[in-house]
Amino acid sequence: MEIALCGFHRAGKTSVFELISGVRIPPSERHKPHVAAVKVSDPRLDELARIFSPPKITPVEFTFVDYPGSDGSRFFRPDVLNRVRASDALLLVLGAFPDYGGSKDPPSELDALTEEMILVDLETVEARLARLKKEGRRDREVELFANLKDALESGKRLLALDLSPDDLKSLSGYSFLTLKPFLCAVNVGEDGLKSPAEWEKELSERGVVWAKVSAKVELEVEEIEESERDLFLEDLGITEPAAKRLLRNASRALNLITFYTVNERELRAWAIPEGSSAYVAAGKIHTDIQKGFIKAEVAPYNDIIEAGGLKPLKDQGRLKLEGKDYIVCDGDLIYFRFKPP
Repeated sequence: MEIALCGFHRAGKTSVFELISGVRIPPSERHKPHVAAVKVSDPRLDELARIFSPPKITPVEFTFVDYPGSDGSRFFRPDVLNRVRASDALLLVLGAFPDYGGSKDPPSELDALTEEMILVDLETVEARLARLKKEGRRDREVELFANLKDALESGKRLLALDLSPDDLKSLSGYSFLTLKPFLCAVNVGEDGLKSPAEWEKELSERGVVWAKVSAKVELEVEEIEESERDLFLEDLGITEPAAKRLLRNASRALNLITFYTVNERELRAWAIPEGSSAYVAAGKIHTDIQKGFIKAEVAPYNDIIEAGGLKPLKDQGRLKLEGKDYIVCDGDLIYFRFKPP
């Protein structure tokens, strides 16, 4: 799962990337793209590891990519645009710290970034519509793209439309920016950490998934001796590191749940969209498991903890045997029975 950081010049994109990744970028490298795979902290995985004692433990990972921003008012310059389009989701960094040269009003900055994304998508939609009309087409695709054009011209993200699974499948190759899930990191100054601001209510009322960070301050705190770090964070009103806040919000924005698998070699966490079937979950692991799917043995996390492991759960007859249409629940541990190819 790849998440691209986007934002206007000097909003603090690279500093937020440093907070998430734990990687420090020297000044001479800040104009280049940066990539980091970040492991998601998972207390349930830790507890399952205590029960199963596997040789290898693999958490869910997100890949974050920080692309160089523009020196002007526009972010999506041509050399960055195609790379951002290839991502699965967007982390929009909104500047609200005292030295920031932008609006310092996160909702307005979000609107400005959204407007850029809408214009980019509208250009693609209009080009496709023109081609379809030139070919004399009058099918469902023409109707679909006409609806997309109307929505974008009215200022709507494509993500807000009620598109059918077939429509989404037909649009997947276009990598529309406003069809991507997104979350926001609002980069504030030290004072902004301690007191709520008016913009917080507005973003929440819009249904935006957001987290408040102070990249400069929190990076400075990370340089302090670990034994003293918690005192500084407490004084700033920070209850957990920025990386944890943003990773949790990424899962929310992407509407992901976690399921687990375990064998004699590895305990592993997997992220899939909420509402996915056991068949989809099997394909997340390997296409051979999906193609040869027979049944899924399912043990909910809470049942495993209550019973003290899989064996006692099985002895109690509490393991569930499910078919490919079973909707996976957050926290399920699954063993897939399948016929090898």
